[in-house]
Parts: sequence; structure tokens; C-alpha cells
Amino acid sequence: MIKQIFLMKRRAGMTPAEFRDYYENRHAPFMLSLSGRPAVYRRNYVTGPDERDYDVVTEIVYATQADFAAAQAAMADPENARRMAEDQARFLEPGSVRAFTVDCVEDA
Repeated sequence: MIKQIFLMKRRAGMTPAEFRDYYENRHAPFMLSLSGRPAVYRRNYVTGPDERDYDVVTEIVYATQADFAAAQAAMADPENARRMAEDQARFLEPGSVRAFTVDCVEDA
């Protein structure tokens, strides 16, 4: 199992509700169309004051290394990379995305 965590901040001028609506109805379907369906695609929206470092913590889990590699290859395609950059400019603060591949430990 390979897990990635993404921290993202909404672009200036966008409300939390607008951000969530765009993410759920535009960004998530778009990304799934590029990279297929991972084992888990979880969006955790941050609640609380409007002024915060990040608005969503996204978790993506791939069942196998092959699934992860296929998704990475799809996103590295120049045309897909261009389309992703255009999409991100519509709802994310430039330079705000942080991404990590993590070892996940869970208690039973």
C-alpha cells in the first residue's frame, strides 16, 4: 500500500464553500479521469476560522506499487500536466500545495 498526503490552500478570494464545491465537482472527477481510481481518495476539509494554513488534507492510497506508478506516469504526461496546472490555478493558492508519500501505521 502506498499513501500520499496533500495539503492544499484555496486561492485568495474563494470562500471555503466555493473551494469545497470546486474540489468535489470539478477537481476530484478531473483527477480521477486522468489517473484511474485509487483504493482510497479521501478529502478532509479543515473547519474553523477562514484564515488557516490549509483548507483540505487529501489522502490517496494505492493498493499496489504498479497502481501508484501508473498514476504517476499519467500525471507526468505533458498534456495532463498542462491540464492539471490550469485546473489548479482555478482554485488553489499558487505555491501552496504540499505533497508527501508516507508510511502508514494503524492500530487494529
